[in-house]
Amino acid sequence: MGEFVDISGLEFGRLFTVGYAGTKKKLGHMYVCICECGKQLIVRGSSLLNGNTKSCGCMRTETLRKKGKESIQKILANPMWRGHRIHEGCHTELYSHWCSMKSRCHNKNHAHWDCYGGRGISICDEWNKSFAAFRDWAISSGYKDGLTIDRIDNDGNYEPSNCRWVTQKQQSRNTRRNLYFTINGVRKSFPDWCDEYGVEQKPTYSRLRRGWGIEEALTTPMRITKRSKNYGV
Repeated sequence: MGEFVDISGLEFGRLFTVGYAGTKKKLGHMYVCICECGKQLIVRGSSLLNGNTKSCGCMRTETLRKKGKESIQKILANPMWRGHRIHEGCHTELYSHWCSMKSRCHNKNHAHWDCYGGRGISICDEWNKSFAAFRDWAISSGYKDGLTIDRIDNDGNYEPSNCRWVTQKQQSRNTRRNLYFTINGVRKSFPDWCDEYGVEQKPTYSRLRRGWGIEEALTTPMRITKRSKNYGV
């Protein structure tokens, strides 16, 4: 294979190499690259050197290409990318969670930027700079594949004191769109209250829309009409 030469930090077409990703059998040396459109991908070093791979596949006009390049320069100037090297965890689901978290908070091209970095949500320095630190916290906090990272306070940052691992169903309940109610000093989301009282959400929500109080809507027995066999309210 010849003497190894690290090409990290070099530009190939629309791609910028930001880190060496190790060697794969039959593929050779691999590199983490960022395309001018903002997408991160792993590319064979030989494909970069021989000119076969020059972008992530995006088709941009020259005007957008210039704008994208300026955006990439800002990303590369961010401390989160400096000295970045891929490790043995780069192909794990947990590593994907880490990359997605950073992209939501730092990459203005991300589809959900407005809900995260765009409204001031940030990542603590320890996690932002080190996947190993994030991995250690995740394992000690009960992480396993299939779970997602959830911020307890939806307006808070990504940091150990404000994050937990939950199922997708649980996370869907911790959004700004959910309704929250307080009963006997306890505040919970509407779906959680329905689960606790053992009632269906749809007819209970219909009661709320008609002006019922939350306790009345949760505790009043549902009636079933003989004609339609649907729940009445």
